[in-house]
Amino acid sequence: MSGPRTEPVRDAAFYGSRHPTGPTQTLNAIKEIDFSTRDITAKDLTNYTATARFYLDIGKVTSQPDVAQARRAAGSPRQTKGS
Repeated sequence: MSGPRTEPVRDAAFYGSRHPTGPTQTLNAIKEIDFSTRDITAKDLTNYTATARFYLDIGKVTSQPDVAQARRAAGSPRQTKGS
């Protein structure tokens, strides 16, 4: 799991100086966003599969990807229980 941002003011100044949001709004966003990560759950896979099916149904892809296979290829550990 990644930790909290250690230099949010510096990060906000850097990002905010290059984007129309500005440093103050960027700093507020950094404080509100949870940058931590977690493992993929069974519920996530269900949602990813539904999203893949949606793109197939609307014709954006020609075949439905196997999201479980893609996750394994990306190196994420296999998880069988949802959260």
